[in-house]
Amino acid sequence: GCAIVNNSKGLDSIQLRRAVIEFSVIVTGVLVALIAEDWWSERDERIYEQELREDMVEEFRINLTILESDLKTNYAVLESINQFAELSDEELLASPDSAYAAWASGDLDWAGFDPMMGNVQALVQSGNLGAIADRELRLRLSTWSGLLAEKTRFTSNAVTFQSLVLMPLAARLGADKVWTAEERREFRSNLRTLRDRIQSTIENQERLSQAASALADFLKQ
Repeated sequence: GCAIVNNSKGLDSIQLRRAVIEFSVIVTGVLVALIAEDWWSERDERIYEQELREDMVEEFRINLTILESDLKTNYAVLESINQFAELSDEELLASPDSAYAAWASGDLDWAGFDPMMGNVQALVQSGNLGAIADRELRLRLSTWSGLLAEKTRFTSNAVTFQSLVLMPLAARLGADKVWTAEERREFRSNLRTLRDRIQSTIENQERLSQAASALADFLKQ
């Protein structure tokens, strides 16, 4: 009887050890699989981020070129507006009616900056900046994203005022080709409002240009 009991205990011990070994093998296999999956995922993310960085360098280079061109255009437009908006009352009243014809005949041609659309822009607009592991790069891209949102607001404000207020006003006041003193003052006041809105757009573009330049330099490091 004792032999049978001992054999039974021995079998139970062997089965328990086997079960423990099998469990350990299973757990080890699962852990190895998880570690491999994490490593592969991190590898894919590193590859994606490296490719994204390469795309960023090119996109910010192009955006800098666009911004430089837009700013050059807008500086010239702002100077042209100021030549009229800063006239004194005496100078305003002394100007011939023909001086107002150009303002009443068409839109002011200024630039609102349309950034190059690519992987960077898609990432910024998706709000998925968390995909970037580099904290400093995330912060710089967040700044760029915020400036773009600001750009949209400033540009919209200027375009809306120009198209819905200033140009209809110019067309109405200049319909009879005679500009009274009151009409001249009214138009100058509204032109100053447009100038201020374009100035805000220009200041935003200058900040965008600085951010793009800093990002390009950072990515090249």
